[in-house]
Amino acid sequence: MRSSSLGVDGRLEHVVTSAGKPRGIEAVVSDALTRGPVLSIGDIHEFDLLPAAALGADTALVGPAAAHPPADVTMAAVHLPELYPAIQSWAARSARLG
Repeated sequence: MRSSSLGVDGRLEHVVTSAGKPRGIEAVVSDALTRGPVLSIGDIHEFDLLPAAALGADTALVGPAAAHPPADVTMAAVHLPELYPAIQSWAARSARLG
């Protein structure tokens, strides 16, 4: 999904679509955390969220597994658009902190 379709052009610092997960995400998240709060969004907890959460990032689980998350996540929904209000709230809080 392109940022333009979400209406966030110019508001996302970096979008990573191929990080070599799960190991590759650690470097991406570690680097991003040096600049402020991070929200890792993905559909596979083990690969997309667990490594990020272990480093201190917030997490958003999307897809069928969100109905019964396998672990604590910051937010979860079956479909990404359902998370938009929670993501907007997270971003507003993070902007005040970061």
